[in-house]
Amino acid sequence: YALQPEANVSLLWYRKDEFDRLGLDPPHSWSELVEVAQRLKKAGWKFPLAFAGGTTAGETTTYQLLPLIWAAGGAILKNGKVGLKDGGVKAVRFLHDLVHRYEVAPTDVHEFSWNKPLRMFAEERVAMAFGGSYEKKRLHQYSGWNGEEFWKRVGWVALPGPKKGERYATAGGMVYALSRQAEHPKMAAKILREVMDKNAIINFCGKNDRVPTTRGAIEALDSRISRFSHQISALLSYAQAPPGLVQYANISEQLQLMFERVLLDQTSPAKSVKRASEVIAALS
Repeated sequence: YALQPEANVSLLWYRKDEFDRLGLDPPHSWSELVEVAQRLKKAGWKFPLAFAGGTTAGETTTYQLLPLIWAAGGAILKNGKVGLKDGGVKAVRFLHDLVHRYEVAPTDVHEFSWNKPLRMFAEERVAMAFGGSYEKKRLHQYSGWNGEEFWKRVGWVALPGPKKGERYATAGGMVYALSRQAEHPKMAAKILREVMDKNAIINFCGKNDRVPTTRGAIEALDSRISRFSHQISALLSYAQAPPGLVQYANISEQLQLMFERVLLDQTSPAKSVKRASEVIAALS
């Protein structure tokens, strides 16, 4: 058995105060993301956008960039077969363009560690960053912003798709599992029941800025106390979870390499996606 009491979602952090100053709205499509980034660049931001783009950041790269594949109509697996051919190529090409064509993201994103995009955002080196809702506490730590400053400075949306109005996000979170080989299954089951108690979920999510996964807990969230969690829960409707595969860690690494090769200009989007697809097919 496995149960998940809390969730997080990938998102685009943006500097709300800067957007307000420049009269910008959060982007509703890929083309608007480019337009907004270009406006910010003209306003003095050398690189308006940051994201993790390679194997250095590990699973964070996959978590941040999978929504682009889904948005373009792709999937890791579709009807039992690798589904990266078209959507993967579009997503990888778009990322390449952000870095090399439009020059709105640093050329070394493939080397970024898992927390560098957030650090750059917190240190006001970029005005937008791909990230996740689980980063809120760390964002406070890196930036030094208190609660009031956070709400004044920071906004977030799920990543836009190629078509205006579509949004996509990766769903993540901690899963508590009870294996068949558990030495004390009854005790473990009791712990699982306590973890999934509505009040326990609300308490944990409120303190840690996470999203409850049960309808009862979501409905019982007090928006005055758990303001961030309450607002983030609205993004769950855009979220998908990566496939639960035994070889997922290895598959995720292939996706990271797929992005990295193109961002390094080592190969074309089509060739990189083809190579990743072949390895993923063998793994799955």
